[in-house]
Amino acid sequence: MLTYRAKKLNRAHIYPVGALTIGLKGERLSEMAELVEAGCVAFSQANVPIVDNGVLMRALQYAATFGFRVWLQPIAPFLARGGNAHDGEVATRMGLAGIPVAAETVALYTYLELAKILGARLHITRLSSAAGLALIEQARAEGMDVTCDVSINHVHLCDMDIGYFNPNCHLIPPLRSQRDREALCRGLAEGRINALCSDHTPVDDDGKQAPFSESEPGATGLELLLPLTLKWAGRAGLSLLDGLARITSDAARIVGITKAGHLSVGARADVCVFDPDTHVAVTRDSLRSQGKNTPFLGMELPGQVRYTLVEGQVMYEGAESRTLAARSSAIAEKGKGGRTAALLHWECCESGADQAPNSSGAKLLRMPPSTISTICSTSSSTSGDRSTLAMVGTMRRKGRRKGVASECSSGASGACGLTHDSTAEPSTTANTRYTIMRISSIRPTPHSPSSTAPALPLNTAPRRLSSNSTSNT
Repeated sequence: MLTYRAKKLNRAHIYPVGALTIGLKGERLSEMAELVEAGCVAFSQANVPIVDNGVLMRALQYAATFGFRVWLQPIAPFLARGGNAHDGEVATRMGLAGIPVAAETVALYTYLELAKILGARLHITRLSSAAGLALIEQARAEGMDVTCDVSINHVHLCDMDIGYFNPNCHLIPPLRSQRDREALCRGLAEGRINALCSDHTPVDDDGKQAPFSESEPGATGLELLLPLTLKWAGRAGLSLLDGLARITSDAARIVGITKAGHLSVGARADVCVFDPDTHVAVTRDSLRSQGKNTPFLGMELPGQVRYTLVEGQVMYEGAESRTLAARSSAIAEKGKGGRTAALLHWECCESGADQAPNSSGAKLLRMPPSTISTICSTSSSTSGDRSTLAMVGTMRRKGRRKGVASECSSGASGACGLTHDSTAEPSTTANTRYTIMRISSIRPTPHSPSSTAPALPLNTAPRRLSSNSTSNT
């Protein structure tokens, strides 16, 4: 039902993780084969550990038989029972009940031993300690198929950030020591930790407005995943593409999704356009989630999202982008300023034969050049003209070529065009699915028809498209 509704709305892609046991009670195994047919990509117990190791062993054995990957959060319930902070100096000084690192390593060792015996494929979620990472590396050295991720909270925060009993820092697993945090950051940067996760666990105000030990654990994280990833990548000295890989292509590889998480021929046209140089303040008003509690409230984080496209269709447009688009359109209509636009375009196709272009009803989406510059450098395979800084193509739907890109005029602020089909019926367009067919380049629109754009191969560093700050996707 969940995947059906998602396909019907066509506003996001959902990949459900099925329950490993019925009702997450840890007693009877779920019907994994039927859940896979319904769209599940893996199986998990969420944050409810299986107490009976016999049940866990049968679950791993069944999953290994069919090659299903099992996601498990390593936490020994009896060692963690009653705790609410890392068992260290901070918890002792503040009088908080501690959760030792052994609560993670004991459970993790059990999972790895059973998986080794049964040949199961494991994914360890929300790793929190250096000792846990060492166990996973040892298992990999023995040839086991084990992947892992870490929460974005645990690469930025440690137990010292609890401060004066800040309930927003009450998380499970708890924020560990600074040494653990540094080890996790190194492991993530070096690829030993495969992915970053948001650990999105929204909690309402009633759950957080209580003493630390009595507050509900959790924090809003989905909206902050991109800016916190950019902040971590910059601090770790990683390139933009390497940093984004931890939440895109690397994450998709764990789930086994081949047509998402990257820009390449045959992939879905799912794109997030953002400005990494613009910092946005995290406030309760700026968070769209019903849970407004996060340890990062009041901070300014890099990465303002301009547009979000799902299968070639614009699903989100930032307020600032709408303002710039309106301003650029007004200036263009008055005939002021030169052409400082850029074309952001790729070729998408669902099915059908080529026909004559039909751009009469095409809708032009205007973007400032400061929001794009390195899309093409994220592509693993390209075709077409490689001599210009551009990413150009067309979008076609069901046998008809739609939305051929065209130039757009703008003033000093600049704008760029991305066209998409607006001629089809709304009900048909909503169910249209596009995939990337060709990626070539991003080309600044010249000031005059006779001028040409400077050449820049796709595998070179990005270049400023205007006098404004350069941005990326």
